[in-house]
Amino acid sequence: MTQVTDSTTALPSTGFLIGTDGSDNSSQPKKYSVAEVAPAITGTLLIASLAEFNAAIAAAVASDGWLILRPGTTISIDAPLAAVTSGNLRIRGNGSTIVYTGADVVDAGVGATNSTHGVIKFENAAGECVIEGLTIVRSTAPTAVGKLHGISISKGTRAEIKGCVVNHMHAVGIAIRRTPVVSISESKFSRNAYAGHTTCGGAVTVDRNEYIYNGLPDTGAGYNMAFASAQFGDEVACAPSSVTNNVMRGVVRKGIDIHHGQSVLISGNVISGQVTETLTQPSMIYAIAEGADKDVRDIMVTVNEIDIDDSLSVGSIGIYVGGPNATTGLSALGEFIVTSNRVKGVRGHGIYAGGSSDALSGQVDNITIKDNEVSMGDSSAAIGISAGRGSGSSTNVRMLNVINNDVTVGAIAHSCYSLHGGAAVVRMIGNTSTSRGAGPWGVKTLVDTRLVMRDNDIYGEYQADLDAATLNKSGNYFSGVAD
Repeated sequence: MTQVTDSTTALPSTGFLIGTDGSDNSSQPKKYSVAEVAPAITGTLLIASLAEFNAAIAAAVASDGWLILRPGTTISIDAPLAAVTSGNLRIRGNGSTIVYTGADVVDAGVGATNSTHGVIKFENAAGECVIEGLTIVRSTAPTAVGKLHGISISKGTRAEIKGCVVNHMHAVGIAIRRTPVVSISESKFSRNAYAGHTTCGGAVTVDRNEYIYNGLPDTGAGYNMAFASAQFGDEVACAPSSVTNNVMRGVVRKGIDIHHGQSVLISGNVISGQVTETLTQPSMIYAIAEGADKDVRDIMVTVNEIDIDDSLSVGSIGIYVGGPNATTGLSALGEFIVTSNRVKGVRGHGIYAGGSSDALSGQVDNITIKDNEVSMGDSSAAIGISAGRGSGSSTNVRMLNVINNDVTVGAIAHSCYSLHGGAAVVRMIGNTSTSRGAGPWGVKTLVDTRLVMRDNDIYGEYQADLDAATLNKSGNYFSGVAD
């Protein structure tokens, strides 16, 4: 049975006000008084059943207007709302809440990543979906990854989510695909079973959201947010996109996860709390290719703060950009810029940026890791900053710059800096490092081209596994001894 409660007694007893947007703009939401809404009302409904709730949405869509909820309204439903497959869906929640008390959907053909089921579902290639100020919450926290999302949007012209809260859903809080323009802002995602929100392809803006432990540990799930292109065969890069000024209080497996991203800015995000994944290596910021001809390029990661408790994991990565098949089948593309970030507490790699180890891959024009502060947790595998091609013998990075970074490693560590070569020119200039213990390598290099190493002050020794063809070293200190 659908129930409606209202904490605002001054407003009329109708459950919804349905009207056009009037002179107001959807990007500037406000709460409506009766006088403000009355001129635009096309009908008023008291919602007493799921059927009437669906009718209210249908009336708003039919009038090309807004579904406007009274402030403080709480609606409990035990089944998903009817899908909207025509027109535009616009909901202004004004802080109202939908409590979902029903079961997960039964659909043998789908899983969490390709499901289009949602408590609210929109699917219209010719329409937009705008939802503001609405909370959707499952009545109990999930114990397994399911198939029902809080909001499912696909094939729209535009999707805008602002000031919403989505918690405890069976699969993803908000799942969006085949929509060329997406904006998610000022919203909160907590303990959804698979991910806070996912998007597949298009230009995506994610700004000023909050995330708390989305995903279930050791299930293969666990993303606060995730971008991809190929989950549904769309094959459209996430470009251009930005992830800015978000706060993550706890990470399961991935904080910010971007596949096939191009022209992406990741800036001003704060990631803290405990990492709960124990079986696979978690990453706080992760931008990687998605396979053949779905490269990652032109990625800037700047002014982010990472400070985590990594004690449960096998050793997290703070920032990871590049990776296998970074530019497969493509020539001389893109750059990775990682600058002015602070990373603390991870026990795997503090920062890694690199091209592919595949000799058939294309090239990355430039990798620059500059002005970062890294403080590692204790682990024999801990590496402060690692850059280059990974492994293999291909030269697929035209220029690798590691400049003015500061690394502190723990009492147990592998190395402060590790340069894997694979670049026409490697420049390591003005870096520093310290250790809370003894024994790590200061700098390990596997460089088969030109290496310029100048004015570095590094704790630990220098080990060259493979000498550079051209070596230019000056003004360096290793454990206080001039080199």
